Amino acid sequence: MKSRSYSSVLRAGLGLYTGQFRRIFRSTWVTALVYSLLCGAAGTASLIYWPSLISKILQHLPTAVDFEQEYMQLLCTICTLVLLAFLGNIVFYAYGYQLLKQHQQTGSIPTRPRMFHWEGRMIWRTFKMTCCHMLLGGIAYGLVAAFIYYRRDMLTAPQDHIVPLVTALILLITMSSALLPTLYTSTKYLMSDNTGFWTTLLRNYQFGFFRWGYIFVIVVATLLLLTLFSCVMDIPQFIISQANWAARMGVVGGDPLGMPSYMTALTFATSAVTAFIQSYIWLTACFVLYYMYGAIDQREAEKQQAKNKYNV
Repeated sequence: MKSRSYSSVLRAGLGLYTGQFRRIFRSTWVTALVYSLLCGAAGTASLIYWPSLISKILQHLPTAVDFEQEYMQLLCTICTLVLLAFLGNIVFYAYGYQLLKQHQQTGSIPTRPRMFHWEGRMIWRTFKMTCCHMLLGGIAYGLVAAFIYYRRDMLTAPQDHIVPLVTALILLITMSSALLPTLYTSTKYLMSDNTGFWTTLLRNYQFGFFRWGYIFVIVVATLLLLTLFSCVMDIPQFIISQANWAARMGVVGGDPLGMPSYMTALTFATSAVTAFIQSYIWLTACFVLYYMYGAIDQREAEKQQAKNKYNV
């Protein structure tokens, strides 16, 4: 809880994460492993079995209806695996936020994980926060999508509909700007014990809004840094994805498959390892947001103290 500059927030967040990574890893690797295995299964279904089924359908278009049951089964399987991976990701980040909460209370990352002590409550609060964010995003960007659909003629002839295009862009920027302060209120909600998400949002949104530029700079800098690492880590999975689709579509044109027998295992391993590494890359953002939340709270506290002193 210290007033910090943009660069100081980034240094503090990255410093705590890298300096205490061994303790963080010790407390979260099980949840990260479960999440990565689910991602490996989802990646295999999406990058191996899905292109294979599409290839068979394209090869037998006159009788494509015969694949309807197989198509629906595979689609349901992929959706189920993605949902489970999503829940596993929430559990992983809940453990990360629990470490931050213990750091807020004690000033240090615990040396040993406190399994099932407070994590159940934090998992629920993280899940609730994620669902509320999805609801807010759905409402905000749903309005943008509704406007674009209402004026969909601008997509076919944009040169004749400059005003609607500019309006849609302004609406998109406005909605994104309105959602940005919720990154502060959400972190404050997770670091608290007895406050609800909507209560925290209504009471503290104004503080985040007044610090909009501060939040924007920190979030953009963090995203640029983490996206760079994330893209590098995604290269192997991207190559395998393109190879799978190219091979399966080549079969439609009469070419031999030409894929090694271990391709399924390689796809699973690549998807799982990539997800495992990516989870720890993006966990860094939570540590930066943690210090950003502390800096904003401290500035508001100092502002209130100065106001009270002036009134006295």
